Amino acid sequence: MEASPDDPKLLLLLGVTKDLAGSHLEGQAYYRAGLVRAPGDPALTVNLALSLALSGNYPSAISVLQPLAMSTAGTAQERQTLALIYGLNGNTAEAARIGRIDLDDASVEQNLAYYQSLRGLSPEARSQAILSGSSARSSS
Repeated sequence: MEASPDDPKLLLLLGVTKDLAGSHLEGQAYYRAGLVRAPGDPALTVNLALSLALSGNYPSAISVLQPLAMSTAGTAQERQTLALIYGLNGNTAEAARIGRIDLDDASVEQNLAYYQSLRGLSPEARSQAILSGSSARSSS
C-alpha cells in the first residue's frame, strides 16, 4: 500500500526529519498539516510541542501539549515531555510538579538538573541532546 502525501504518519515522519535537520519551522508545518488530518493525534501533538520548544517558542509548546498531557488519557511520556518543556523554559516549580505525577523525588531532582544543563547549551547543542535522547520521536 502506497502512502499518501496527506497521510498523518507520513507527515509525522517528514516533520521529525525536518526537526533532526534543524529546520524546526518546516517540521512544525508538517505536524500541523498532520493534525488537520488527524486532530488530537498524540504523536503529532507531542512532536509539534517538542519542535516548538526547540525553536524557543515555549508558550506555544506548552499550550499545544498541556491539554493532552494533563487529560485523563494523558500518558507518563506526554507528562514528562511537558515537564521537560517547562524545565527548558526555566519554570522548575511547574516542571517538578508535573514530574512528580509519575516519578519519585530523586528522579524529579535528576530531571531538574538535566533541564538546567540543557538550558546552558547553545540552541543547536540543546536540540541535538534532546532529539538524540527523545523517545517521543516515534510514530506510535
